[in-house]
Amino acid sequence: MKQVLPGQDSYTIASWIIAGTALLAVIKLHLLPALISGYLVYELVHVLAPLLRITRLSDTRARIIVVSLLACSVVVLLVSGIWALLTFRRSDAGSLS
Repeated sequence: MKQVLPGQDSYTIASWIIAGTALLAVIKLHLLPALISGYLVYELVHVLAPLLRITRLSDTRARIIVVSLLACSVVVLLVSGIWALLTFRRSDAGSLS
């Protein structure tokens, strides 16, 4: 296969073009918050999974447990936030009068 640039083959150049197009699509479609939160979850799983591997869990099981804990904590935070908002709205301080 003929190299287009020194050290670069056509597959590498095509992957750079596809990645650049995908990044432009993320900006154009306003998906940047979803992309950043996805990267955050990815990094949290890779940071927290080795802590559970110490307890004789395999890498896959440790990641599954970390993802489950993250999902449960997000659900608990959402439910408690909604509950706090409803409680505030029903109290004397949050009423319209």
